[in-house]
Amino acid sequence: MLTLYFAPGASSMAVHIALHDIGIAFEGKPMSFKGSDLREPGYLSLNPEGKVPTLLIDGRPLTEVAAILVLSRAAIS
Repeated sequence: MLTLYFAPGASSMAVHIALHDIGIAFEGKPMSFKGSDLREPGYLSLNPEGKVPTLLIDGRPLTEVAAILVLSRAAIS
């Protein structure tokens, strides 16, 4: 299962939309810029930069929008 950490209104929504459009199943984890979501120790252990998106693939994080989109496209080819 894939897990996507994203923030509404941020570039991470491109990944969220693409995964939905492609039909790839994932668990969405919305994050807040207003709260301390991106600075929580648990999240920083996944993405030390404290940015979104973070896509967990079998527990391994992928954190760049372009890389996630390329990988998503490759998954359906």
